[in-house]
Amino acid sequence: MVDVGFRIFAETLQIKQSLPVRALADKGISLDSYCPTGEDTAPVTAAQREMAEGAAILRAEAESMDVSFPAVGGRRALTIPARLQIPRGVEGKVPAVVILHGSNGVDGRGAFYAEALNASGIATLEIDMWTPRGLLGGPSGRPKTVEETLPDAFGALFYLAGHPSIDPSRIGVMGFSWGGVMTLKTAFKENQDRFAQGKHEFAAHLAFYPVCSYFKKTTLEKGPTGATGAPVHILAGEKDDYDEPGDCRDYVDLLLPEDRKHFGVTVYPDACHGWDQQGSEAIVYDPAAKAGKGGYIAFSPNHSVAEESREFAVSFFREHFGMEAKTDY
Repeated sequence: MVDVGFRIFAETLQIKQSLPVRALADKGISLDSYCPTGEDTAPVTAAQREMAEGAAILRAEAESMDVSFPAVGGRRALTIPARLQIPRGVEGKVPAVVILHGSNGVDGRGAFYAEALNASGIATLEIDMWTPRGLLGGPSGRPKTVEETLPDAFGALFYLAGHPSIDPSRIGVMGFSWGGVMTLKTAFKENQDRFAQGKHEFAAHLAFYPVCSYFKKTTLEKGPTGATGAPVHILAGEKDDYDEPGDCRDYVDLLLPEDRKHFGVTVYPDACHGWDQQGSEAIVYDPAAKAGKGGYIAFSPNHSVAEESREFAVSFFREHFGMEAKTDY
């Protein structure tokens, strides 16, 4: 089951649940924003080849194994499959990052970042949240709420904290879209207290395009809640159809003053939702898009932005894990 989750999720979902961007006009569909890559199919295919080659390098630089662990604090007793990768040739306990996938499930984005993190001396644990729930992923094949999957993230934290090769004080978390929402939610005391109960905590949080309109709306309605104090950074695309361009910065401005200083935002111009996905551009209808009103979302790979965000991820975690700067992964 782990192999299925980690190897074929994305290809199946892209065929079943998306439309090519160029087919939209024929269907009378228009987008609020569109960010073409300026690349044709051949460079995308080349990028996929590079990713496969990178995976071979990764296997040489990191010990990779399929593992599982129990979700923590959920209503259902679930065993979560995951792929653990520990850098080779590193003495002592190493820091680690939990990687949380988006609605499509495990689709190659996590491996893209894991390669660089592992080469930089950081272990990774990419978890598969859909397989144990019998879900196929996509807007119609995911849980009803993100809260249902928070036990998976904290279960991963507990698993890593108890691993003999991992430094329990240096465990970070990052996630894409759905996983980005989870990443932000793990940065607040309410969820930390509920699921970790003071036993363990994440040391750093990096959220990729986490649908900031949701957090902005919720904070405006209910008011800000206290954060844990761990560093948090949001990476967003200026042309992300899920949000308005300023939603992430607006959200951070709504936080309590003592929390705001721990949050940062980087917005990439001309980047759509999922700029780091592997594959060709596509359009997906998501009922949760556009502040919950629903709408069509452009997924358009931008390989130069993906490289930037990967370098940022390495630098961010190395900085907050107290490691020396390193970008030659």
